[in-house]
Amino acid sequence: MTKKEIAKIIDHTNLKANATPEEIRKTCREAKGCGFRSVCLNPRWVKLAKEELKDTGVRIAVVIDWPVGASSTEARVLPLKLPKKTEPTNSIWLWTLAASRPETTMKF
Repeated sequence: MTKKEIAKIIDHTNLKANATPEEIRKTCREAKGCGFRSVCLNPRWVKLAKEELKDTGVRIAVVIDWPVGASSTEARVLPLKLPKKTEPTNSIWLWTLAASRPETTMKF
């Protein structure tokens, strides 16, 4: 594989609870500059990431119920019902391991 092909399978991540807007912008710039597949962020940063990544082809991956995965199904589904202005386009939604256990599997 070439470096470019490898970059296209990398998800660049910033899941710090105390991340600043400038740190999120930096993560987005790094993803663009390296040609990464996506940036993985907490839902609160979707709007900013959409602005930073517009027309770049870099996707936005959003974690739900990070890091514990102990919330109810209703709480996990809520981010999926956000208004379109904050919803990632071309997005990847990620759940924690606990959310994928058979007894907690979400039904849509």
